[in-house]
Amino acid sequence: MNARPEGFRPSVPASTAPHDTPPPSAHAHDGYRDYIAEQLAMIRIQAEVGETHASIGDDAALTYAMRRLAGHMKAAIGALADLKQAKAGGCDAV
Repeated sequence: MNARPEGFRPSVPASTAPHDTPPPSAHAHDGYRDYIAEQLAMIRIQAEVGETHASIGDDAALTYAMRRLAGHMKAAIGALADLKQAKAGGCDAV
């Protein structure tokens, strides 16, 4: 995850910055990517929880885990669509 605060500016002047430092615009969409990564981590957790409940025959808990997994998947897919729209210049929020 990106540990830099929003609006981060390096203390090194641009003329002396390393050549492999990406321009600030390259980080403009990191918030979307961070959110998607968090959702994917939650999907992985819910899949493992669901697998456990399936193996022990707890159908109620399995249903709950599957619903949570689907919710995190829906959120990740929506954020990916937003990221694509923002990169295409169709979003004023970024």
